[in-house]
Amino acid sequence: MREEIERSKRRLLLAACAAALLHFAALLAIVLVAVIFWDTYRVASIAAMAIACLVGAAAFLWTLRVELAAKPAAFAASLAELEQDMHDLRLHR
Repeated sequence: MREEIERSKRRLLLAACAAALLHFAALLAIVLVAVIFWDTYRVASIAAMAIACLVGAAAFLWTLRVELAAKPAAFAASLAELEQDMHDLRLHR
């Protein structure tokens, strides 16, 4: 169990580092688009990038919500097996 916790911590750290770098890359992309369109469509380009980020965030949050709702309870199989064992023991009394 301890090894699994350590692996989970490492995975979480790797995911956090990747998320931070992706966040920085997205910020730089937004700045790049704003600079490219600075003279012509400055406000429209910034608004379009903001809307794209909001739509992406909403999609990720919706996916997270769906996965959390579908997640089985911790140790569901073990609990079900214990419940079956208790049921079997009651029958044999």
